[in-house]
Amino acid sequence: MLSAILCFCLFALQAQEEESSPITVSVVLKEVASELSPAQQEKLRNKVTQILSREGVAAAGWAQDFIVYPKLDINDEKQMSGMRQQTYLKADLTLIMEQTSNRTIFASTTQTLTGNGDNREAAITRLISNIKSSSPKYAEFIAQGKARIAQYYEDNCGQFLKKSESYAQLQDYGSALMELWQIPVAAEGCYDQAQAKMVDVFVKLQEQNCMKGIQSAKAEIAAQRYGKALEYLTTIDPYSPCFKEAQQLVTKVEGKVSDLEKRNWDLLMTAYRDEVALKKRRIDAAVEIARAYARKEPDNLYYNLIVK
Repeated sequence: MLSAILCFCLFALQAQEEESSPITVSVVLKEVASELSPAQQEKLRNKVTQILSREGVAAAGWAQDFIVYPKLDINDEKQMSGMRQQTYLKADLTLIMEQTSNRTIFASTTQTLTGNGDNREAAITRLISNIKSSSPKYAEFIAQGKARIAQYYEDNCGQFLKKSESYAQLQDYGSALMELWQIPVAAEGCYDQAQAKMVDVFVKLQEQNCMKGIQSAKAEIAAQRYGKALEYLTTIDPYSPCFKEAQQLVTKVEGKVSDLEKRNWDLLMTAYRDEVALKKRRIDAAVEIARAYARKEPDNLYYNLIVK
């Protein structure tokens, strides 16, 4: 699996801008109560995601140790008469940021919402629409949670680095990279160490997979798919044992690929001669591998959106 991910990541990242590691959480809506329709659930999820992204927190589409989940308590419901009858709702929306591994709440906030509509369902939809992602209370909530999460990584940095090293010793490089990738840039002291370790793990992964890249390239050359062969050769790190052979294969196909493909290879070789650019490419590729690996992890979270 990792060799396939590696091939995609390195080739696709040739022009990618550097990406920092934000604090990442999962927005969790599990076993949602029947009062919310699927459309309302999605609307609420999008609102919570907007609140997070506005304050620089990434909402992951896969399981995370840190989650944000909402509780919606409808505490007042009235039928209003007039030209046509309207349902009026008043509710408290509570957002909770929690660490799932030890069920510790890192931050929480509550906002009062109102909504009205021709019926209860329409009123709930309007109520969700009235969530203001720009509310200062949400900004304060996110800031508190981010600070505590960053401090958690700083306090436990040694454990994360040691766990990553254990995975690497087992040649489980995907897990090793994922362990390091989750450390956010806000945890400055730990983040710098993690970035350096990611490069080390990535190089080990390259050493393991370089012959697979060579073999795949040879198969594509035999099938006269020279552009595809060049893609595989592009994935091979210049310090891996196979790089010299990769260069020899490039010489064989360079006259049979498009000018654009050849230019991309030349640009890559130029970047490889720049140590800073090479380190950046390695980190970018390692991040993409870790992210792809994380998406394959099972989601075992069982939190409810509580509607009363």
